[in-house]
Amino acid sequence: MINYLLMDFRRLFKTRGFYLTCLWALVLLGIMATASWFLADQLARNAGGLAAFSGDQIISEARKLFNVSRFASFFMSGTSFMHLFLAVFAAGFISREHQSGYFKNLLSIRGAREKWLVGKQLSMLGAGVVFYLVIILGSVLVTLLFGNQPVIDLAQLGAFFGLHLTADLALFALLCLATAFFQSRAAVMVVGMVFSFNMQALLYLLIDQIDFLPFKLSEYGMMGLAGRLDIFSFGSTPPDMLSSMMGGGSLTGPATTPGELLPVSLGLWAVLTVLSLLTLRYRDYKG
Repeated sequence: MINYLLMDFRRLFKTRGFYLTCLWALVLLGIMATASWFLADQLARNAGGLAAFSGDQIISEARKLFNVSRFASFFMSGTSFMHLFLAVFAAGFISREHQSGYFKNLLSIRGAREKWLVGKQLSMLGAGVVFYLVIILGSVLVTLLFGNQPVIDLAQLGAFFGLHLTADLALFALLCLATAFFQSRAAVMVVGMVFSFNMQALLYLLIDQIDFLPFKLSEYGMMGLAGRLDIFSFGSTPPDMLSSMMGGGSLTGPATTPGELLPVSLGLWAVLTVLSLLTLRYRDYKG
């Protein structure tokens, strides 16, 4: 098992697609940071009644609101492209075993299926850790470019991105299930894009409209819950003015607590992992 894990991690860090994924994430961070720069101008205009400050001073004060935690939260809020980037890479990495023909050998070797499932999830979890470290580094760089002194609250960032990783872990289990069931790289890529970008929320809203269930299904959608995490509810760094203005939540609804996200994300991960294992055991190879 250890050798199999090491092999997966070596493949991961030799894959150019992983570094391209991190690069694309940094490009998107740059675009969103530019939008934040102009958002500061809008905040300054909204605060035009502060006669004690000149226009330039108001803009300067508004830009001081943006720090590492604020940028990290901004980049991960709502329907985040960061989850999409990570899921698309994971879909390609996990499903390439079928593309290379290794999947056929996998199904014929006793015990290899379980090793494959564990190895793929752990290697993708490692990829997620590195990916979010890149996002934190990007947040630090953008904070410096804004002329602010970076304040890094490790407990806050660790809890925030750790919770996002639990949602990604469930997505990785789903991609393993899709690989075992469809045995098609294209199908796995579609599954990754649809679920990571929270397109299933449209179905949840439709079910809620017809009152099919005694509760609102959209309130329990995993990606929706992850998108409403408030970084300032963790760690010792107090909420900034922007978070206070939104009541500690996000533009899409009230803030999600760990007690709301963890049962959903970890529950889905457990169910999807069991289904993946069963599918690997009983699904025949489709050449």
